[in-house]
Amino acid sequence: MRLLLQLLLALLLATGSMPFLLRRLTYKRLHTGQLQKALNLARWFYAVSPFSARLRAEAASLIARIYQYLRMFDRAAPYVDEAYAYYERANPKPSFLSEVPSIKILQLFRENQYEEAVALAEREFELHPHLSESLTMLTGASQVYIAVGNFAKAEELLDKVIALGRTPLASLCIGGLVPAYRYALMTKSLCRYFQHDLIQSTMLAHEAWESLREESPRPEPAILRAKAQILRCLACRRLFDATYAFEQEMHKKLSLLNGYSRAFVLRALALKALLRGEFDRARSLAEHSIILNLDPDDYADALLIQAGVFAARANYARTVSLCHQILDQRANNPFYKEQAEKLLRLVAEAEMEGRSDPILPDTWCFPEWLPRKRTVGAADVCSRKEE
Repeated sequence: MRLLLQLLLALLLATGSMPFLLRRLTYKRLHTGQLQKALNLARWFYAVSPFSARLRAEAASLIARIYQYLRMFDRAAPYVDEAYAYYERANPKPSFLSEVPSIKILQLFRENQYEEAVALAEREFELHPHLSESLTMLTGASQVYIAVGNFAKAEELLDKVIALGRTPLASLCIGGLVPAYRYALMTKSLCRYFQHDLIQSTMLAHEAWESLREESPRPEPAILRAKAQILRCLACRRLFDATYAFEQEMHKKLSLLNGYSRAFVLRALALKALLRGEFDRARSLAEHSIILNLDPDDYADALLIQAGVFAARANYARTVSLCHQILDQRANNPFYKEQAEKLLRLVAEAEMEGRSDPILPDTWCFPEWLPRKRTVGAADVCSRKEE
């Protein structure tokens, strides 16, 4: 009997410690970018925590966050609702659920509920006026403003995180600052890209890359996304020689990526191929990226590259069809719609003039960055540093 009681006690202790072990392992995998492994562990964490609302809410928030990273927002939805319901009831708000409001904002944003997303963000800012308490809120809300084309407001929020991240020793005092800082750098890099400021976009992505390189173990998916953004900007500036080392590394490590990260890298490579006139390669890479990721904005990016291929081959019918797909779908970022409209105008002009000649990428894809003679200045110095 005594032995049986000891065994039962050992089983209870093991069962009680299991959620905490799974939680620790989930965060470790999440930190190193092993999303599928993190998701599997988070599901087990959720399954073994039925009697603790607190642990179950944390597990739900982890599952929701990972599904959002994987761009599987339909699967994230029930876990977002469960975690946010617990967060709303809790008083005081638990620190381990500090990211739940930003997860909820992102979910509302992806469901096209923009007004609700902005209202929730502003309410949370009022409740948590201290910057250190609202890092994920700032980065999450910035995505909503980017989606509706309010780049100034998005950058205002991101600049607060970036300024704090650049402050010496700040990361020792504020938990979660380093990943929020890197995320803000990459998000602002995209924001600058959408506004055709390719030099600033390159510099911000490079800063994110430099910060990521210091991590151990190295978060390869995040590093390769930063390099892909640098490659995209350099390609749009027609600095193709400067992209060679980046492209070689991406091809070597592409097998380490899946889903969103792999599609992000493939689209950067596809855009470079398009601008270099490698049209078969550009189309193949863009089509492959669509299979991996159906996020509306990313889908629009891939369609735009394919439209560019058909325009360069003077296939106006397919060009127009793809551009209308971009305009008709629920792509949130106005950048892609503007680019599609530009291509449509060029096709219309050619048809009005009775022409059927190729419409090359240089006529519509960042034409202001085409090489030209100029005096040596700050931009030239920056270009040489990046090369």
